[in-house]
Amino acid sequence: MPDLNPSRRFAQSIIDGFLVVGLLALAFLLGCFLQKDADIWWHLKTGQMILERGELPEKDWFTFTSTDRDWIDLHWLFQITAAKLYSLGGMELLTAISASLGALAVAVMLAARRAGWSLPVAVACWFPAVFLLAG
Repeated sequence: MPDLNPSRRFAQSIIDGFLVVGLLALAFLLGCFLQKDADIWWHLKTGQMILERGELPEKDWFTFTSTDRDWIDLHWLFQITAAKLYSLGGMELLTAISASLGALAVAVMLAARRAGWSLPVAVACWFPAVFLLAG
């Protein structure tokens, strides 16, 4: 039988809110780390060159042994976006955007849980994933 006590429901919603905000803040903060992936510089340079040339690469611009082979750059949209963001705010902005997108993904997945499932249990289940995904 559900508890109809309004003060208890209010207290539970406050606790649920703190749990969600805490998890999302943790996901954001754990997403703020120094860039360790050296590929980001390749992506940034390619994005910059796409913007400068106004065309997508059809041949590999950086590998001298395969300059004549056809090549499809699957990451072109990311590269353009990253290059523009980098030109606006450097690695700090890229890191903040990346951490924000990670926290947003956790929020969307948390909101997608089945109606009636316990929010504290869902938050507890996300903690290991957030720590594993953090840099």
